[in-house]
Amino acid sequence: MSRWSWRLVCGAILGGAIMLAPVEVCAQRWIGLGNWDFSLEAGYAWDRGETKGDGGSNTKSSRTRFDERLTVRNTGAYYLDPRLVSTAFSGSFGLFQEQDRSNGNESSTSGTLLGYTFDTVILSEKPYSATIFANRNENVILTRDFGGRSELTFENRGGIFRLREDSILEDLGVRYFSSVVGAQQEHTKENTETLGQTFRRDETRTIFNYAANKGSETSDLYFRYEFIDQQDKDQSNLNFQTHTAELGYSLDFGENLNRRWTSRLNYFTRSAAAQVTAISADEQLRIDHYEDLFTDYRYFASRIETDAGATTTQNGTARAEHRLYENLTSVAIAQATLQNLPDGKRTSYAGELDFNYQRAIPWNGRISAGAGARYQIDDNQLDTSSINVVDESHTAPNPLGGIAGFLLGNQFVIVSTIVMVDTRGGGRLPTTLGVDYLTVQEGNSTKIVPLAASPVILPGDPLAVSYSYGVAQSIRFSTVSWHALLGADFRWIAMSLAHEQSDQSLLSGQDGQFLDNRRVDTARLELRGDWERVRASASAQYMVQDSTQLAFTSWQYGQFLTVLPLSSLVLSLTAQETFANYTIPERRSTSLLARGDLTWAPLDGLFVNAFASLRASEDSGLPSETIREAGIRIRWTRGKMDVAPTFTWIDRERGTTQSTDMRFEFRAIRRF
Repeated sequence: MSRWSWRLVCGAILGGAIMLAPVEVCAQRWIGLGNWDFSLEAGYAWDRGETKGDGGSNTKSSRTRFDERLTVRNTGAYYLDPRLVSTAFSGSFGLFQEQDRSNGNESSTSGTLLGYTFDTVILSEKPYSATIFANRNENVILTRDFGGRSELTFENRGGIFRLREDSILEDLGVRYFSSVVGAQQEHTKENTETLGQTFRRDETRTIFNYAANKGSETSDLYFRYEFIDQQDKDQSNLNFQTHTAELGYSLDFGENLNRRWTSRLNYFTRSAAAQVTAISADEQLRIDHYEDLFTDYRYFASRIETDAGATTTQNGTARAEHRLYENLTSVAIAQATLQNLPDGKRTSYAGELDFNYQRAIPWNGRISAGAGARYQIDDNQLDTSSINVVDESHTAPNPLGGIAGFLLGNQFVIVSTIVMVDTRGGGRLPTTLGVDYLTVQEGNSTKIVPLAASPVILPGDPLAVSYSYGVAQSIRFSTVSWHALLGADFRWIAMSLAHEQSDQSLLSGQDGQFLDNRRVDTARLELRGDWERVRASASAQYMVQDSTQLAFTSWQYGQFLTVLPLSSLVLSLTAQETFANYTIPERRSTSLLARGDLTWAPLDGLFVNAFASLRASEDSGLPSETIREAGIRIRWTRGKMDVAPTFTWIDRERGTTQSTDMRFEFRAIRRF
């Protein structure tokens, strides 16, 4: 069907719905028609990009897109009585047409965009209620970096049954009991293309969950269970099933209920993709001896089974905290850990003492001082030189790009063993070194740097990293560490000095260059100003780190300025600069982030935002990168009409690759 024929169909649907909405039917006493509203949305998008790569290769592309969408919504409909069955519904039908040009080649694409939401609540005000829901959202996203494009479809359907505390069970003597059971199926389909890289997934996820809570005046008992069955139509190796269960109990007892016991049991198993089974028990007791003194005792035990074998960990911690005159806080900690690995065992014992002092001083200031020391003994009795880590949790930087990344939780990582997956939406999306991320060594530590051009990783995504790291097989060593802090904070100025130091000594066995001595000194100064129409701050931090495997000095500066020349106009500027000079190993790193914003609201319903930003980084271990971005966003609401034009310009240089992208988008929505 032609583009104009589809528009006639949309117009006929809208006209018919408008005429039928107010019609009185004979069954209206049993059926409430609710409230209807409609909206028509039209959009235009233009994107033009150019990428220059190695060897003089040059790629030019442009894309033009039109889209239209009709949405019909109904709220407040019911059967017999809103307290019996109430429902809400919306449906949308859209069309899009795209024309692409790339290096002289032209292609066109058109299609439909279907969406709906449906929610029905049964007996909403009763102790036992049910919800049935279904929704679908289909969209095409053109705002990926480097002219990338994503086609996304998400569908979800299921139901939830709730049993509240005031149910019939209360009359039978079962008080403070509530329960929720739910089942749903999700379907996610994605096709993303960025810089010639393609990422596809077609996942169906079936979920069943149950939760129950039983309380009393001094205790609470809860249980959680969830089952997930995920199937990927295109990549069967990504299929898996998980079972997760948690049982928890808490009890307040003793004189004046000054004791609290908390117990948690967890069970998790995943089959197929990266098989793992984990069970843990966490027991904690807190005793409030006086208003200014409490102690707590914790025992944690876990067992994790993978293809590499089983690891059992036991940890015991005793902690006492005392506060003197609301100024001096003293904390004493004793800790012991025993870990049984597939190829041996590790033990550690530690004691720690910390003091923190705070006090108000003249001129509306506050002075703070802190000091602490820790002594720990570690003992390795292993038959292997490496230990496996499964699914260590991290988060992708926001925004991606430059040298933004995160350090892995253990040192001496064997880089070739790193496997990282993106767990967005509960899945396990595989990533590739050099395409989705890079690794950088910082002394004994390993840094993961997600790439902005990754077709898989999005800013802020949850990530799970599995890897192996090296250890000394037979060694016993001690670690003596201490720290001190002194600072003062006034309304307009704040300053602080800090020192951290740790020294490791061999007690028995062989070092193997795994021991490390570390010293870190930090000085920080911050200036602040807050006037009627101007707010400003500037900070500077100097850090010196000297350790066996890593030594560097760094300067970090930050600036912030907000000006209100008019009540409807806000100007803001933020900047941050970091300069680091590494001597072990030799390396230099600099980064710059600056952004300016103008926000203007001259009339009711009119909002304007103009911005410009610069991100630049240079690192001897990574390609240099510079990102320049500018744009303007306008939103104008007048009555039932919304108009939103947007223009952005992005210029990115990474190594020998340069990409320039200009985008214009116009969207108008008319509500009826």
